[in-house]
Amino acid sequence: MLNKIKRYIILDCVIFTVMSVILGVFYSTFNTLSEDGAFYLNISMEHFAVATTISLLFFLINLIMEKIEGIKSHLIALCIVIGTVFIEGGWLFHWFPINSYWTLGTLIIIAIIYLAVYFIMFARNIGDSNRINRKLMEMREKESE
Repeated sequence: MLNKIKRYIILDCVIFTVMSVILGVFYSTFNTLSEDGAFYLNISMEHFAVATTISLLFFLINLIMEKIEGIKSHLIALCIVIGTVFIEGGWLFHWFPINSYWTLGTLIIIAIIYLAVYFIMFARNIGDSNRINRKLMEMREKESE
């Protein structure tokens, strides 16, 4: 259980980092941020709240539905992300007006962030798998000696 919690804390950090970088590029490209430092702190805390909510929901869904795999897991994850961004980001924090123009842009940004986080976590899992396999090979070599 502690490893699962650790995994979702790492996921939270990755989501927050990727979201902050991608939205920072978006905001600076379209010049939508003010020079006010308090605004930057406020928006960062809002990003953190959304990332933490997403990670918490992923954790809870994983507890409830232990064996979700494949395309179902991605569809559930996307529903969680889209729902959280539109409810928390759009409605609660007023990041964007909820109309067709902003909805499309928001969905594109969500897709970019989701794919980036997925590939970062996928690469991390491959690295962990390689370390485990290396350790198993070393143990087998010691046993065969």
